[in-house]
Amino acid sequence: MKIFLIVVSSILVAMSLLLTVAMPVVGIIGALVGAAMLVYGIRYKKPEKPEISSVSYQEEIRQPERHHHTILVAGFDYRQPALASLLTEPNPDYAITAKEWWEGYDYDLDDRIYEYERAVYPVHLEAEPDNEYDRNAVKVFADDVFIGYLPRGSFPEVVEYSKIENVRIHVEIFGGRYKYLEDVSDGYSFEYTHTDFRVKTETSPVKAIIVFNW
Repeated sequence: MKIFLIVVSSILVAMSLLLTVAMPVVGIIGALVGAAMLVYGIRYKKPEKPEISSVSYQEEIRQPERHHHTILVAGFDYRQPALASLLTEPNPDYAITAKEWWEGYDYDLDDRIYEYERAVYPVHLEAEPDNEYDRNAVKVFADDVFIGYLPRGSFPEVVEYSKIENVRIHVEIFGGRYKYLEDVSDGYSFEYTHTDFRVKTETSPVKAIIVFNW
Protein backbone atom coordinates (compact mmCIF):
# COMPACT_ATOMS: atom_id res chain seq x y z
CA MET A 1 0.00 0.00 0.00
CA LYS A 2 2.84 2.39 0.84
CA ILE A 3 4.64 1.81 -2.47
CA PHE A 4 1.37 2.21 -4.36
CA LEU A 5 0.71 5.62 -2.77
CA ILE A 6 4.23 6.86 -3.51
CA VAL A 7 4.11 5.78 -7.17
CA VAL A 8 0.63 7.19 -7.80
CA SER A 9 1.38 10.50 -6.05
CA SER A 10 4.69 10.89 -7.94
CA ILE A 11 2.93 10.38 -11.26
CA LEU A 12 0.25 12.88 -10.26
CA VAL A 13 2.87 15.50 -9.34
CA ALA A 14 4.74 15.02 -12.65
CA MET A 15 1.57 15.24 -14.74
CA SER A 16 0.40 18.29 -12.83
CA LEU A 17 3.70 20.11 -13.45
CA LEU A 18 3.39 19.42 -17.18
CA LEU A 19 -0.20 20.65 -17.06
CA THR A 20 0.83 24.00 -15.58
CA VAL A 21 2.07 25.04 -19.03
CA ALA A 22 -1.44 24.96 -20.52
CA MET A 23 -3.56 25.31 -17.36
CA PRO A 24 -1.50 26.87 -14.56
CA VAL A 25 -4.23 26.87 -11.89
CA VAL A 26 -5.31 23.26 -12.46
CA GLY A 27 -1.71 22.15 -12.70
CA ILE A 28 -0.72 23.82 -9.43
CA ILE A 29 -3.73 22.34 -7.60
CA GLY A 30 -2.94 18.89 -8.97
CA ALA A 31 0.70 19.26 -7.96
CA LEU A 32 -0.26 20.23 -4.41
CA VAL A 33 -2.66 17.26 -4.12
CA GLY A 34 -0.01 14.93 -5.50
CA ALA A 35 2.60 16.32 -3.09
CA ALA A 36 0.24 15.77 -0.16
CA MET A 37 -0.37 12.19 -1.27
CA LEU A 38 3.37 11.66 -1.63
CA VAL A 39 4.02 12.85 1.93
CA TYR A 40 1.20 10.64 3.20
CA GLY A 41 2.59 7.68 1.27
CA ILE A 42 6.07 8.13 2.69
CA ARG A 43 4.74 8.31 6.25
CA TYR A 44 2.15 5.55 5.79
CA LYS A 45 2.41 2.61 8.19
CA LYS A 46 0.38 -0.57 7.90
CA PRO A 47 -2.13 -0.73 10.76
CA GLU A 48 -1.30 -3.41 13.29
CA LYS A 49 -3.86 -6.18 13.72
CA PRO A 50 -5.31 -5.95 17.22
CA GLU A 51 -4.34 -8.88 19.39
CA ILE A 52 -7.10 -10.95 20.94
CA SER A 53 -6.24 -12.92 24.02
CA SER A 54 -7.13 -16.55 23.41
CA VAL A 55 -8.24 -16.92 27.01
CA SER A 56 -10.61 -13.96 27.02
CA TYR A 57 -11.92 -14.92 23.57
CA GLN A 58 -12.72 -18.43 24.72
CA GLU A 59 -14.38 -17.07 27.85
CA GLU A 60 -16.50 -14.80 25.70
CA ILE A 61 -17.84 -17.53 23.38
CA ARG A 62 -17.99 -20.41 25.85
CA GLN A 63 -21.53 -21.47 26.72
CA PRO A 64 -22.34 -22.11 30.37
CA GLU A 65 -21.50 -25.71 31.20
CA ARG A 66 -24.08 -27.85 32.95
CA HIS A 67 -23.14 -30.91 34.95
CA HIS A 68 -25.43 -33.65 36.10
CA HIS A 69 -24.91 -36.61 38.42
CA THR A 70 -27.45 -39.07 39.83
CA ILE A 71 -27.53 -41.76 42.50
CA LEU A 72 -30.29 -44.39 42.47
CA VAL A 73 -31.91 -44.75 45.89
CA ALA A 74 -31.63 -48.33 47.17
CA GLY A 75 -34.46 -50.37 48.68
CA PHE A 76 -37.17 -48.87 46.48
CA ASP A 77 -38.85 -52.30 46.13
CA TYR A 78 -39.76 -52.15 49.83
CA ARG A 79 -41.01 -48.55 49.72
CA GLN A 80 -43.49 -48.71 46.83
CA PRO A 81 -46.56 -47.31 48.65
CA ALA A 82 -44.53 -44.38 49.98
CA LEU A 83 -42.96 -43.67 46.60
CA ALA A 84 -46.25 -43.99 44.74
CA SER A 85 -47.87 -41.51 47.15
CA LEU A 86 -45.41 -38.88 45.93
CA LEU A 87 -46.57 -39.15 42.32
CA THR A 88 -49.39 -36.62 42.42
CA GLU A 89 -49.29 -34.82 39.05
CA PRO A 90 -51.31 -36.68 36.38
CA ASN A 91 -49.78 -36.80 32.91
CA PRO A 92 -52.33 -35.31 30.46
CA ASP A 93 -50.79 -37.32 27.61
CA TYR A 94 -51.68 -40.60 29.30
CA ALA A 95 -54.99 -40.63 27.39
CA ILE A 96 -53.17 -40.74 24.04
CA THR A 97 -54.58 -42.98 21.30
CA ALA A 98 -52.62 -45.20 18.90
CA LYS A 99 -53.53 -42.85 16.04
CA GLU A 100 -52.22 -39.77 17.89
CA TRP A 101 -49.09 -41.64 18.84
CA TRP A 102 -48.53 -42.75 15.24
CA GLU A 103 -48.99 -39.22 13.93
CA GLY A 104 -46.08 -37.99 16.03
CA TYR A 105 -47.79 -36.62 19.09
CA ASP A 106 -44.48 -35.60 20.74
CA TYR A 107 -43.52 -39.24 21.30
CA ASP A 108 -41.54 -41.91 19.47
CA LEU A 109 -43.05 -45.33 18.80
CA ASP A 110 -40.84 -47.01 21.42
CA ASP A 111 -41.48 -44.48 24.21
CA ARG A 112 -43.27 -45.13 27.48
CA ILE A 113 -45.94 -42.70 28.64
CA TYR A 114 -46.35 -42.78 32.40
CA GLU A 115 -49.61 -42.09 34.19
CA TYR A 116 -47.96 -39.52 36.44
CA GLU A 117 -45.36 -36.86 35.74
CA ARG A 118 -41.90 -37.23 37.27
CA ALA A 119 -42.03 -35.63 40.73
CA VAL A 120 -39.29 -33.45 42.24
CA TYR A 121 -38.80 -32.99 46.00
CA PRO A 122 -36.20 -31.63 48.41
CA VAL A 123 -33.98 -34.44 49.68
CA HIS A 124 -33.04 -35.11 53.29
CA LEU A 125 -30.52 -37.69 54.56
CA GLU A 126 -30.47 -39.25 58.02
CA ALA A 127 -27.92 -41.70 59.46
CA GLU A 128 -29.26 -44.92 60.96
CA PRO A 129 -26.42 -46.32 63.12
CA ASP A 130 -28.66 -48.91 64.78
CA ASN A 131 -29.50 -50.59 61.44
CA GLU A 132 -29.02 -54.34 62.00
CA TYR A 133 -27.71 -54.91 58.46
CA ASP A 134 -25.44 -51.89 58.01
CA ARG A 135 -24.41 -49.58 60.84
CA ASN A 136 -23.34 -47.03 58.18
CA ALA A 137 -26.81 -47.00 56.61
CA VAL A 138 -28.19 -43.62 55.56
CA LYS A 139 -31.93 -43.13 55.11
CA VAL A 140 -33.25 -40.98 52.26
CA PHE A 141 -36.31 -38.76 52.63
CA ALA A 142 -38.24 -36.91 49.93
CA ASP A 143 -39.53 -34.01 51.96
CA ASP A 144 -40.62 -35.93 55.08
CA VAL A 145 -41.38 -39.26 53.37
CA PHE A 146 -38.91 -42.11 53.93
CA ILE A 147 -38.22 -43.58 50.45
CA GLY A 148 -35.16 -45.82 50.87
CA TYR A 149 -31.44 -45.80 51.55
CA LEU A 150 -28.26 -44.56 50.01
CA PRO A 151 -26.54 -47.43 48.19
CA ARG A 152 -23.97 -49.10 50.43
CA GLY A 153 -20.68 -47.18 50.39
CA SER A 154 -22.03 -44.19 48.45
CA PHE A 155 -22.06 -41.66 51.30
CA PRO A 156 -18.52 -40.36 50.49
CA GLU A 157 -19.73 -39.80 46.92
CA VAL A 158 -22.65 -37.73 48.21
CA VAL A 159 -20.30 -35.68 50.39
CA GLU A 160 -17.95 -35.08 47.45
CA TYR A 161 -20.67 -33.79 45.15
CA SER A 162 -22.33 -31.77 47.92
CA LYS A 163 -19.13 -29.72 48.28
CA ILE A 164 -19.24 -28.50 44.67
CA GLU A 165 -19.82 -24.76 44.41
CA ASN A 166 -23.39 -23.79 43.44
CA VAL A 167 -24.54 -27.41 43.43
CA ARG A 168 -28.30 -27.98 43.59
CA ILE A 169 -29.57 -31.24 45.07
CA HIS A 170 -33.03 -32.79 44.90
CA VAL A 171 -34.71 -36.17 44.57
CA GLU A 172 -36.81 -37.26 41.59
CA ILE A 173 -39.57 -39.89 41.76
CA PHE A 174 -40.69 -41.72 38.62
CA GLY A 175 -42.27 -44.95 37.40
CA GLY A 176 -45.56 -46.72 38.01
CA ARG A 177 -48.18 -47.50 35.43
CA TYR A 178 -47.32 -46.64 31.83
CA LYS A 179 -48.53 -47.13 28.27
CA TYR A 180 -46.63 -48.30 25.21
CA LEU A 181 -47.36 -49.29 21.62
CA GLU A 182 -47.56 -52.98 20.72
CA ASP A 183 -47.10 -54.08 17.12
CA VAL A 184 -50.14 -56.20 16.20
CA SER A 185 -49.47 -56.40 12.46
CA ASP A 186 -48.97 -59.75 10.74
CA GLY A 187 -45.42 -58.73 9.86
CA TYR A 188 -46.11 -58.64 6.12
CA SER A 189 -47.41 -55.10 5.80
CA PHE A 190 -45.79 -53.08 3.03
CA GLU A 191 -46.88 -49.85 4.66
CA TYR A 192 -47.59 -49.54 8.36
CA THR A 193 -50.42 -47.39 9.71
CA HIS A 194 -51.70 -46.71 13.22
CA THR A 195 -54.03 -49.70 12.87
CA ASP A 196 -50.98 -51.98 13.05
CA PHE A 197 -50.43 -50.90 16.66
CA ARG A 198 -52.43 -50.90 19.87
CA VAL A 199 -51.83 -49.15 23.17
CA LYS A 200 -51.00 -51.49 26.04
CA THR A 201 -50.60 -50.83 29.76
CA GLU A 202 -47.90 -52.15 32.07
CA THR A 203 -46.56 -51.23 35.51
CA SER A 204 -42.96 -50.71 36.57
CA PRO A 205 -41.59 -50.16 40.09
CA VAL A 206 -41.56 -46.56 41.27
CA LYS A 207 -37.96 -45.46 41.74
CA ALA A 208 -36.10 -42.47 43.12
CA ILE A 209 -32.81 -40.83 42.17
CA ILE A 210 -30.82 -38.17 43.98
CA VAL A 211 -29.83 -35.51 41.45
CA PHE A 212 -26.86 -33.15 41.64
CA ASN A 213 -26.88 -30.20 39.22
CA TRP A 214 -24.17 -27.55 38.93
